Amino acid sequence: MIGSPTGSFRAGPANAPATPDTFVMPSLGQELGEHVHNKLVHFPIVLSLTGLALLVGARRRPALEPAARALIWAAAAFAIAAFFAGRSQEAAFDDTPRQWLVELHERWGTFTAIGIVLWGIITAWKPARRFALPWGVLVVIAVLIVAFYGGVVSHGE
Repeated sequence: MIGSPTGSFRAGPANAPATPDTFVMPSLGQELGEHVHNKLVHFPIVLSLTGLALLVGARRRPALEPAARALIWAAAAFAIAAFFAGRSQEAAFDDTPRQWLVELHERWGTFTAIGIVLWGIITAWKPARRFALPWGVLVVIAVLIVAFYGGVVSHGE
């Protein structure tokens, strides 16, 4: 048993009897199907940060640019998926004290997802590529702001 802030952890079958201080691991399927937005959002965060790092590296090693572009497009795809998954979870916060924060997170997330898609377009369109790095810095800052708001929504007291 490993101690945790809410009690002890015990891996075991989901149908095992649980005491108030015991955590019983739910099935993988059950866990993956719940709160999909909270799982998907990690991909655009990591992919956009890594894409930016590769764009910076591509200034010295141009061979990194195609990989950066691929990561940025993957970040855009996951951001769009996270948007729709977030819309499906939004109703749980209606008429709660966090509703305003969820709406703020949604607005920032929407504009950030659009920004990531535009970033992908900028990296793909040769005449605009010179703007890819500064736009990427702005997008990553927005991603981190959205992530902060989402973290407060999910984990704030």
